[in-house]
Parts: sequence; C-alpha cells; structure tokens
Amino acid sequence: MRRPNIIIIVIDAFRPDHMSLFGYEKETDTNLKKIARGGILFTNHFSVANGTAPAVTTILSGLIPSTHGIIHQFPYTKEEEYDKVEKIKFWLPSFLKEKGYETVCFDWLGEWFTKGFDYYKENEDEIEGLFAPTKMTVDLAISKIKNAKEPFLAFLHLWDTHFPFPNTPFKSSNADESNKILSGIEDGKYRDYVKKKMDAAKLYSVQDVIDKYDDTIKIIDHEIGRLYTFLKRDGLLDDTILVILGDHGDVIHEHGIYFATCGLFDGSIRAPLIMRLPSINGKVIDGMVQNTDIVPTILDFMGEKTVALDGKSLLPLIKEGRRVRNELLLFDAMANDVRAVRTYDKKLILAKDNFCNLCKTSHHNGTEEYDLLKDPGENDNIFSGKSELLKHLKSE
Repeated sequence: MRRPNIIIIVIDAFRPDHMSLFGYEKETDTNLKKIARGGILFTNHFSVANGTAPAVTTILSGLIPSTHGIIHQFPYTKEEEYDKVEKIKFWLPSFLKEKGYETVCFDWLGEWFTKGFDYYKENEDEIEGLFAPTKMTVDLAISKIKNAKEPFLAFLHLWDTHFPFPNTPFKSSNADESNKILSGIEDGKYRDYVKKKMDAAKLYSVQDVIDKYDDTIKIIDHEIGRLYTFLKRDGLLDDTILVILGDHGDVIHEHGIYFATCGLFDGSIRAPLIMRLPSINGKVIDGMVQNTDIVPTILDFMGEKTVALDGKSLLPLIKEGRRVRNELLLFDAMANDVRAVRTYDKKLILAKDNFCNLCKTSHHNGTEEYDLLKDPGENDNIFSGKSELLKHLKSE
C-alpha cells in the first residue's frame, strides 16, 4: 500500500457542544460537518488532560502523561517532567522522518515539540499578540504542503479558540454582569483572576463570551474548509490520513469556573475528534476513545509496529464496532495533584492537592464521584467513602 500522507489539525480549547454536529443550535461547523460525513466522527472523545502541553505530547507520542512525563501545563511544568519527556522512546514526527517522511509543523510551542520536524513555525510574518490568526497559519500550511515531497506529515495547531479569542472581530453587546459574577466568588484571589480575564477580553457577560467563542469556531471552520478544498483539488485527499481534534475542552461558566480549562469536569476534557482514513468513510462512532489512541490508530492503519504505547488502535472499533476502552485516566494540568478515572457511566476525581496554579483557588474537594447517566452535569457528588473506580487510580 502506498504510504499515506498524514495531516493532524489540533484546535485549541475546543468544545464539541458548540458544534451542530453535537446538537448545538447554532451551525458553527459547516465545513467540519461535511468532513465528518465523509469520514469518521467520534462522539465520545476525551483528552488525557485539561492543558495543552500534556495533551499535545500525548497526541504525538501515544502515551499518557504519567508515562511521557509532562503532567502540568506551562509554566507549572516541573524540572523532572522535562527530564522524563526527553527520554521517551516513541515520537511520531521522529518515527515518520526515519521512514522517509517530510515533517512540517505549524505551531509556536517549541521545547521538545520541535523534535523530528524538518520545519517548525507558526507563521512567516511578525505579528502582534500571542497567537497567529488561523488564516495565516493555514496559508502557510497550504504553501508548505503544496511543495512538500510525499509522503509528508503536517501538524497544525490552531489557537484562535483560546481565550480571549484575540483575532476574532466581535461587537460586544455591552452587557455587564461582572458584579453578579464577581460577587458570587468567595475566594479573593480567584475573584481578581476572573476580573482580569474579563478586562483582558473587554467582555463582561457570559453570553458575550459564548458568542465570541462561537464566532471564532466559525472562522476556524472556514479555514479548515479551505484547506480541505485545496487537498481535494490537488489530488491529495484520497492518499491522506486526516485527523481533526481539540487538544482539550474549555469551561466558560460551569461549576463556578470562568473562561479557563480548569478542573476535570467533562467540559475541560471532552473534545471533538474527526478522522478521515483512506477507504473508510461515513461512520459515527459512539465508543469512548482518547487522544492517546491517535498514534496507535495511524500506525495500525499503515501496518507499522512500534514500541508499547498506552493508546490503542481504534480500527477494531471503527471496522467491527468492538469497544476498545472501558475507562480513561485524566490528569489536571493546572492543579498540583488532581487525577481522575472516567468510565461510560461514572467518574471518580481524586484531589490529593487541589490548588489550581492558574487561578489560585481550588475546583475539586478531596474525592468526588459522579453518576454520569443520572447526573451528566456532574453536580451531585455521590462518593460514599468507597468506589470500585479507586483501583484504576491506584494501579496507575
């Protein structure tokens, strides 16, 4: 079989429940919906963590954070985490480069993420602000892919959905519910954090934040549609593995968390996942999957064998409907020591040290257990002192 090209598109802080594909009342995802219909849509995909550094490391390694080493988000990453990630045995860009792939990445994270890439840059221009506009990144990606030798790996990280969505034109409603929001926050440091977030965005109502987030998704959707059209027009699509996913979710106002990815509630760790594999299309997969499974699925599809990974190939699930996962391990990238295990119907969160480095407060309290079937909003802690899920966290 001809070696396929591989394109992985990561959309930062991307929630599935803001897409019509998942029942949202607004159509923010016109192009993503078309791509999903011609590919594979996973309706229950979760990240290993609520932070970019551990999540993207997992996407490119097939390892969970406690294996690859990066548990905490920048700048809370510890020295021993840096030491451990440098020693991991598998890294997708390096593996493919050795197989003769040209490898290009469009991102700015740097650090170990550059390893194995022939080209690593977010954009070609000097820009103001933290994130390059998605159009600029996609323009660069198209220009590099157009001239790449085949086969190639292209990794795109699109940041516009990261709060405060700085590249999205938006006219505020001028609604101001800041007093209501801030008066409901008891912790003074957290209150200051939320105020700074609102001031930075110049948005003072939850609805305005939601509307700007949705507008940003529409922009990203348009640009991905443009990239998809280019691949189709240039005859690359049928020989390309295409993966589109969120690195993690986001929280806008749930659980008393505002405009951040804190905590291990589903809002922070559930994310969209769409795949397009040559010769496999038109499938909707409800089985639970995780971003650890991206690398093993790609390798399995290519017929490649490698060292043991934490992830599992999703091909048995895709082709035969066989469940590949019964539980997921989750890591809080912002808190000192908060981990969780999630099954189809339950979630157990174990907060040994629940201090959140990002917003200087706590979002979990000791041990929490939720019945996800009866309480999908994770509002009623049913932990009684015992849980069958504890064994998964102890074994990890």
